[in-house]
Amino acid sequence: MEKKQTARLLAVGDIYFNRTDLESPYQDIEKLLYKVDVRFCNYEAAFTSVERPLPGRALSNIPLKSPMSNIRALEDGHFDFISLANNHILDYGTNALEETLAAFEERCMVFGGAGRTIEQALNPTVIKRQGISFGFLAFAAAFPPSYTATSSQAGIAPIRIHTSYAPDFAREAEHPGRLPAIITAVDVNDIATMEDAVCNLKRRADHVIVSYHWGVPGRHDLVDYQRSLGHATIDAGASIVLGHHAHNLQAVEAYKQGVIIYGLSQFIFDLPALRDYGFSEETVAAIIELNDSEIFSVTMVPLIAEGFSTPRLPSSEEAEHIFELLRQLSDPLGTELSWNADDYTISLRL
Repeated sequence: MEKKQTARLLAVGDIYFNRTDLESPYQDIEKLLYKVDVRFCNYEAAFTSVERPLPGRALSNIPLKSPMSNIRALEDGHFDFISLANNHILDYGTNALEETLAAFEERCMVFGGAGRTIEQALNPTVIKRQGISFGFLAFAAAFPPSYTATSSQAGIAPIRIHTSYAPDFAREAEHPGRLPAIITAVDVNDIATMEDAVCNLKRRADHVIVSYHWGVPGRHDLVDYQRSLGHATIDAGASIVLGHHAHNLQAVEAYKQGVIIYGLSQFIFDLPALRDYGFSEETVAAIIELNDSEIFSVTMVPLIAEGFSTPRLPSSEEAEHIFELLRQLSDPLGTELSWNADDYTISLRL
């Protein structure tokens, strides 16, 4: 039987530019970027001239913004879909976001997950390559509540998570100070919105890809809602779930007909302070090959985000360490990963 036509999607994690030297930040991995058909990333800040962050943002977090001149560096990556659904895109307010959206539109850069209204933030994108259609949606599950888009306010497409705590009262006296269990659950209205969006997009695209900004920064392990939301997304009809926000690699899972990459880590992040938070420079680029009806293969290319700002190919020892890390994280989910010594890549058994 003749093999069906396939196309390849490349996905990387968080990107943030704040630099003066704009000469190809991708120079060490250009071949990797340009040998695929569709490219995805999450961009973590507004391109803006607004000078002051939102009140209180500088006190509770590191507010991020990019000089408008840096948009050229993002353009040079030739990303076909850029998620803006994250916890920093509105650090400088709605005017900064709207400035960013206008700059993207002027340059024909395709984005999702944020908009001038909730309707625009939820608006899907369909891209066709090699006769195969890819439908993209983007949501944030980790964000300040005020960043939520409404029918009259710019913001992000939200997936709200409810957190509760369950002390072990039966053993409280025996183990005073014992930490309570932390339980997280997806808002039922937001999960219904996601399911409707995926179902509707599936009518227009061969494959639906959903991006989530989720998890806990600095952690390799998953929060329970990530698995339940990831599974619900595949159950709704998506083929691929792409996660980011933790700034560390997280597990990979083959679930039913789909693939969930829980944490892609950061790809390029011009914030040296990340090291102070214990974040890792280890990352991957995921390359997913699909035909018009199924996922054909999933390959992860280990990379090192040198100084968090320059992705490069790793040494054999660095690459094998990334494989062992992903294997340990993914094994409990029933995932089978294999190491390809010839080209230092990792394959997922489907």
